Amino acid sequence: MSDQHEELVELFVSSLTDQLVILYSDGPSEGTNDKFIERGLLALLAKNETSKEEELVMQDAIPLAIQRWKDTTPVSVPKKSKSTPISLFDQLTGGGFQPPVTIDDIKEAQSAEDRLTVFRSVSYVDDLLLDWNEIKSMLLSDLRGSLQANAAVDIIKIHRKYYDLGRASSEYLLLQYGICHNIFDAIMSYTQQDNSNAELLLLLIRTWCDILVDLIQRDVFVEELVGTMESRMLELLLDDSKYHIATSTESIQFSTAHVLALADTRARWFQGWVRSTSVGSLLTLLEKTSILPTVISRCCLDSTETESDNNSRAMQKVLRDQSLVILASIMEKTRVSCFPWHLASSIFVDIEQSTEDGPARTTAHIGKIIEIFLQTMAMEESTTSLQVCCNALEDVLSGCRAASDYAELISKLNERVSAMSVKVRNKWEKPNLRLQH
Repeated sequence: MSDQHEELVELFVSSLTDQLVILYSDGPSEGTNDKFIERGLLALLAKNETSKEEELVMQDAIPLAIQRWKDTTPVSVPKKSKSTPISLFDQLTGGGFQPPVTIDDIKEAQSAEDRLTVFRSVSYVDDLLLDWNEIKSMLLSDLRGSLQANAAVDIIKIHRKYYDLGRASSEYLLLQYGICHNIFDAIMSYTQQDNSNAELLLLLIRTWCDILVDLIQRDVFVEELVGTMESRMLELLLDDSKYHIATSTESIQFSTAHVLALADTRARWFQGWVRSTSVGSLLTLLEKTSILPTVISRCCLDSTETESDNNSRAMQKVLRDQSLVILASIMEKTRVSCFPWHLASSIFVDIEQSTEDGPARTTAHIGKIIEIFLQTMAMEESTTSLQVCCNALEDVLSGCRAASDYAELISKLNERVSAMSVKVRNKWEKPNLRLQH
């Protein structure tokens, strides 16, 4: 054995001994199986690429390292533990496990701050079920009362904690929807106030969106439990009358519609709700509100203000982005055949004045909708916006296949797209292929 080999063996022995101390922190035990430890070390070292020479060194070093580890480390003797049984009295008095939080514990709290402490101590959602309606009312009352104080964020976190605990089983569905309604009721209360905190409203809306989208994605969306939340939220989308102030920049005011757009630019809750509801329910809602003409109008917003109007331009952009998603979602659900074209008449005034009611007017309306999405694509915005526009155009054009001028329509559209950037052309390639067949 050469001197160099011996030096390498010694280095490996030292290193392996240190690793054994780390791997077996309690030290060797009586009857330690050397072969088992040897296999473990070989498996550990096999993860690294080694040369033939290093393999020979390891074969000599591993047995020496195991022996040195056993010689220098005290043998661990297992201790016989004597378990102490938990008495029935301990269990009844909470000595053996955490006692449940009851409605009486919540009522005995002297203030909202004390109730918050009790609410925080809830670890099991089952503690809430028996008196959930009463507890839900207390939570909502404290949430509303905290909107003008610093405790609002803590109460919102409590709601989110209970919701997350309730996701474990469908038996907690009423609790989950109750929390969703609590957050929504707080949003409705807060949006009625002028000069309220825009950041807090943003947190409330995002929390509500997250919860509702989660219910939809988990396939536990129940229209009866949702109630009127979606129609009332659409009313807020139209609200430009109330303004809210960002505490970080008090000079900037945001309308309720702007805050909603900032909180959910992709209109996730609306997309989810539209996919879960029927075409009839969607059309009924559109008939009751002015959401469709408002959305179309916002899609046509021209954000070409001067540099001094950066904030205004940014607000217009988020409104337009959200409106594009909403319009695309409506088109995806209703298709061309069921789309309520008559509701768009107040926006497309030039068509109403120049075209007689009938197929020609509908064709003109379709052209306007196509133009909205094409103009957005021409701006070459985010990949997500491009995808929304491509999907919407595919939905519109799929509904026009029976038209005599379908081929001409596709040809004109492709001519427009061919003049756009490579990014846009690549995004449009697959929808275009599907429309050609």
